[in-house]
Amino acid sequence: IAEITVSVDDGTDTVSDTFFLTVRPVNDPPEITDIEAALVITEDTMDSFSFTVSDPDTPLSYLQVSATSSNPDLVPNQYVNLHTDGNGAVRTLIVKPAKDADTNTLGTTDITLIVNDGASGTAEKRLYLRVTSVNDPPEIGGIPASEVNEGEPYLFTPDVSDIDNDSSELRFTIEQKPLWAKFDSMTGVLSGTPGDSDVGKNIGIVITVTDPDGEQDSLE
Repeated sequence: IAEITVSVDDGTDTVSDTFFLTVRPVNDPPEITDIEAALVITEDTMDSFSFTVSDPDTPLSYLQVSATSSNPDLVPNQYVNLHTDGNGAVRTLIVKPAKDADTNTLGTTDITLIVNDGASGTAEKRLYLRVTSVNDPPEIGGIPASEVNEGEPYLFTPDVSDIDNDSSELRFTIEQKPLWAKFDSMTGVLSGTPGDSDVGKNIGIVITVTDPDGEQDSLE
């Protein structure tokens, strides 16, 4: 409260009047600062980004922060994929893109941070998040026959998948290849016909698939 006196003087007489002025408080909104507007994260990983919240009227521990994604197929609006942490000035945004075993999860989404002071004061910060690719290793599977009769043809074709590379880009190697068998390094096919001299031999065969970046998987 301020006491204010106003006077007017005509050169002969002076007249004064006094009144009181009360400044009523209003709620100042909180703020979000110290975070880049453009964020980058690698698929199949979880990352965190720090930011700062402030409010001249509200204790920091009372400030509530939420985060939402505009592209829930890329970053779902679930706690395990998107949430904030902390109760002081420095908070953390934690992001984990969705994972699809059959496809790459790439793209962009807007992440909106909202801080609420509990008294109708809010602040919003919109971030641009880009999810970049990482090379996923190939996978090889299948159940090869553990026995084969002498004189009968043997054929095994492994099941192979790679969400990042075409099958023509994959290469195959083999360890402990039987002398009677042929091996195709382009397809991983093992074939042949064992003879009398091969009866009773137990060979631990290992077939490995390798992608252009050197990522591997093996089948024993």
